[in-house]
Amino acid sequence: MRTALDLLERVAWTFVQSFVGVLVGMDLAAIAVDWRAALVSAAIAGLVSALKILGVKGAQVSAAVDVAKKVPAVHRWTEETPAGRTSEEIARRVAAELTAKN
Repeated sequence: MRTALDLLERVAWTFVQSFVGVLVGMDLAAIAVDWRAALVSAAIAGLVSALKILGVKGAQVSAAVDVAKKVPAVHRWTEETPAGRTSEEIARRVAAELTAKN
């Protein structure tokens, strides 16, 4: 049980470090900060770092997205709602980042 908690702690801490690292690298004092894009980029960086620790590959993320899209309700959600399209885009970006970093 302790090793699972250690792994979870490591994954969470890595996510936070990557998330904050991306935000620190941006000019957040600029007047025209696109906060949505900044937070999405930071979240993607955090997810990629956390999934790398868990040993997840980009192809596995892509396969999971492809399988999920075969479910009719999920397919409609990703095609017909802005949140669905954004979620699919984020998952595809995470897969591409994982593939590029492996």
